[in-house]
Amino acid sequence: MYIDKRKAEQGSRRIKEMTLFTLVFLGGGIGGIAGMYTFRHKTKKPAFILGFPAILILEAIFVVSIVV
Repeated sequence: MYIDKRKAEQGSRRIKEMTLFTLVFLGGGIGGIAGMYTFRHKTKKPAFILGFPAILILEAIFVVSIVV
């Protein structure tokens, strides 16, 4: 989030949104959400506000279902 935020401010080439979602899906849910609000980046986009926590919840359910 920090890197994409800085690139946005500088007007340079950005990180694709799908890449950010992929990183969250691969286990970076807590970091993605924390980075989103720490750097105030993508906080007005519903796909991120709802998507990041949804992915994190689904991953938690998946892990609990495997363990139990």
